[in-house]
Amino acid sequence: MRADHVSSQLESFLDRALEARAALIGSGVTDAYRVFHGQSDGIDGLVMEQFGPALIVQVHEGRLAISLDEVRTLTELVIQRLGMEAAYLKKFVRDRAGVSDEEQSQYRDAMPWIGTTLEPELTIVEHGVKFLIHPYDGFSVGLFLEQRDNRRRVRELAAGRRVLNTFAYTCGFSAAAAMGGAASVASVDLSKRYLEWGKRNFEVNGIDPSLHRFSCSGIFELFKR
Repeated sequence: MRADHVSSQLESFLDRALEARAALIGSGVTDAYRVFHGQSDGIDGLVMEQFGPALIVQVHEGRLAISLDEVRTLTELVIQRLGMEAAYLKKFVRDRAGVSDEEQSQYRDAMPWIGTTLEPELTIVEHGVKFLIHPYDGFSVGLFLEQRDNRRRVRELAAGRRVLNTFAYTCGFSAAAAMGGAASVASVDLSKRYLEWGKRNFEVNGIDPSLHRFSCSGIFELFKR
């Protein structure tokens, strides 16, 4: 089904979602935001997030209220409206541990669901802080958008402080704190890969990661040491 044949109901859902976000979209403070948020925007089980040129489309197992064909049609319409280059589909299952190797490989396929292939690493900006995004590197892309205001708040409070970021993931809060002038930032996570990603988030903002601490550890084990 072509995007211009999308049902009037689906299009009205999108119109309302974009209207609700119009101030953010037009603010220039970020090029990454949640375009569509499930039941609150009228379609349970569907989340769409923009990261620069990429649209990440999340469909949630057992909850999706429309067909995948309708999701595709709506996705095409979003791309047309917002001028993105590609959409990557992520099927979120209840038990990620049970996902097969074949299914896992789909989330690392550079070929998008819709559009043209993007670089494996993109840079987005949020309130003046840059973050590196991987549109096809597993389920998550490197930044949780619902924490935007909290990252800004940490940056506002960080000047001169020593900051500890536990369960740091890709160190989004850490980069925000460092950009806010923190005296030191310690980032702790069990994943060395994510911590290395976090160091690159420091570097892309012109911050020397060697001046801060990155610990590959469980937080309780770190406290014991």
